[in-house]
Amino acid sequence: MHRRSSPRPGLRPVEVAEAAVLADVALVLDVAGWLMPTLGAVLQAVAIVPLAALAWRHRPKVVVLGTLAGTLLAFIIGGEGLGVTMAGSGLVGLVIGTGLRRRWGAARITLVSVAAVGLPAAVIGVALLAALASFRRLTLAQLRLSWHGVARVLDQLGALHVLSGWGTLVVHWAIAHWWVTVPALEVVFVAWVAVCAQVFSEPVLNRLAAAVPLPPSPPPERPPPGTGPEPAPVPARLEDVSYRYPGSDQDALAGISLTVGEGQFLAVVGPNGSGKSTLARLLAGRLAPTSGSLSRKGPAGLGQPGGTAVVAQRPESQVIGVRVVDDLAWGLPPGEAVETGSLLERVGLDGLEERETATLSGGQLQRLAVAAALVRRPTLLVADEATAMLDPEGREELVSLLCSLPREQGITTVLVTHRREEAARADLVVELEGGRLKALQPGRQWAAGLSPPGWQAAKVRAAPAGSGGNGSGPSRPLIRLLEVGHVYAAGSPWAHRALAGVDLSVHPGESVLVAGANGSGKSTLAWVLAGLLDPSEGEVVLDMAGAASRPPGNGSLPPWSAYWQGRRREARGARMPAGAVGIAFQHSRFQVLRPTVGKDVAWGTGLDPEGVERALAEVGLDPAEMAGRPVDSLSGGELRRVALAGLLARRPRLLVLDEPLAGLDDEGAAALLMVLDRLRVDHGMATVVVSHNLDHPARLAGRLVRLEGGRVVDDRPIVPTGVLAGEAG
Repeated sequence: MHRRSSPRPGLRPVEVAEAAVLADVALVLDVAGWLMPTLGAVLQAVAIVPLAALAWRHRPKVVVLGTLAGTLLAFIIGGEGLGVTMAGSGLVGLVIGTGLRRRWGAARITLVSVAAVGLPAAVIGVALLAALASFRRLTLAQLRLSWHGVARVLDQLGALHVLSGWGTLVVHWAIAHWWVTVPALEVVFVAWVAVCAQVFSEPVLNRLAAAVPLPPSPPPERPPPGTGPEPAPVPARLEDVSYRYPGSDQDALAGISLTVGEGQFLAVVGPNGSGKSTLARLLAGRLAPTSGSLSRKGPAGLGQPGGTAVVAQRPESQVIGVRVVDDLAWGLPPGEAVETGSLLERVGLDGLEERETATLSGGQLQRLAVAAALVRRPTLLVADEATAMLDPEGREELVSLLCSLPREQGITTVLVTHRREEAARADLVVELEGGRLKALQPGRQWAAGLSPPGWQAAKVRAAPAGSGGNGSGPSRPLIRLLEVGHVYAAGSPWAHRALAGVDLSVHPGESVLVAGANGSGKSTLAWVLAGLLDPSEGEVVLDMAGAASRPPGNGSLPPWSAYWQGRRREARGARMPAGAVGIAFQHSRFQVLRPTVGKDVAWGTGLDPEGVERALAEVGLDPAEMAGRPVDSLSGGELRRVALAGLLARRPRLLVLDEPLAGLDDEGAAALLMVLDRLRVDHGMATVVVSHNLDHPARLAGRLVRLEGGRVVDDRPIVPTGVLAGEAG
């Protein structure tokens, strides 16, 4: 009986990316060895290390892809010789990486390398020399001339002239018997390179194993359209479902039983770490329960027309096209019509069809991700914190759209959110706590039983006298922006102005809230303040000396900081000293770089374990529970607090926070605001908060700067009652 083999999984983006990067590193080393023959053998052994790492982390087909790409490029750069060298590096790297992963011994790896590379190279080399007389004469003449150069050097050294004579006899014999010496040299050379490459690879792979976890096994490749069962993601029934992430000692979800029906609007709520995103991944078909059952009429059909679409917490991870219109059509069958105009208008991006996606704000990227999901006409739409980066108007528009999908198009919509007003509009609220189902009730009924969180009444405390906090006091500014402007992709057809004529000063201990609609230039301003982006025009003046050192206890400044050390810069210029400024990005995963929470907080700060515990406690995280957690198992809110812990451990003088409350539950937001308030008042740290949230401005800052079209249109203090100055009464 013939058994049909299951389709082999294709290459994933992460595999292609790693193959490209590591093959390029190997090629650079091979080129260096080609240009420096005296170090050629050593550099070729080193060039094998990145390809061995690729084989150790991924499937053989990934190494083959990287090797083929590197070999073609090597052939273009240096001809067949460099191409053969690159191909040999890839094959030996494949053997070494696979062998080390399977715990082979050094002798076995060397023998397999010789059998896989050395012997074929020897056979091919002899065949080419025998068949091509001109090539043989040229190669042997090249060898003879190379030895004559070495012999002359030995003759000039006096005592070594004997070696010159013996060497000449050996070389002449080898040339005369080339059919023996060429294959022998090929085999010996490959064996030597394989041994050296193993010596170089083992410590690298050990460090890599400690720093970067192995990627998960690729999911099975979905069958081509029309050849498998039609997607039917809903209704989905979960019966006593639990899920535990690999390497964790506790369940992220435990004992979940519920039914997701057709045409429903569900909201999933709960504190950070309660399992909301894990439940969303289970419903989308990205994870399978470790226990219990999840049943549907058919497959989830993730990414397939009529199946499941996901809008992730980090929209830039799923926006692929160069232009907005390209991203909407990405992955659709050729020739399928897309009504881009009406769809973009529906999500609030009308007129942006030709905009380059790299110039979109976080909120605009989120809207584009929603539009790209709707293009596929899904039956189930899972939106994980899809409104976190939107301004109030955009948030209302998107939630209204999500509410209408079940009613108008029959699309079951699951929204993971921290916002109570959004959850209150859902047909059903799924409330999680500690990975378990706490409540399951209609949205209005759920919202009626809630009391307003007490932290919303928090006010920013007044800064100490003389600190200059909140715009008061005699202290000079920590940073000044004078007529600052910035244009992305200047000089290209996709040029886009983000800032124009911005004048802004921030004093030590001051708290500033930067607000504005999506695309108004808030994130660009944050990057300029943090020194990560050089503005296209204007002047940035920094109190460099004050940033570099703390004033003495009596408050007087040291002599060398009695004057401004800023300077005008167009494309380049003065920057804050390292550690003087910190920035928390919108998407914290991009700045959490180590495998575990404790290692990430300690990385670059020099903190001992006790210091790491204090830093985690400062942002409201339990050190005993969190220090050893893998960062890939954290929720969006937990990632944000871990990133802040690492930043605050450096005690910057200026801290720029881009949407710091996005993804945080009430408890986490309260803890963060208390930390920022204490650091500002007790240590004179200035904070600039970029946020869409203007419901309670006094809890975030003492001064509001509002942007519109890249320009400052409002700059005023926020009075203690939370009403903007000038609006009272």
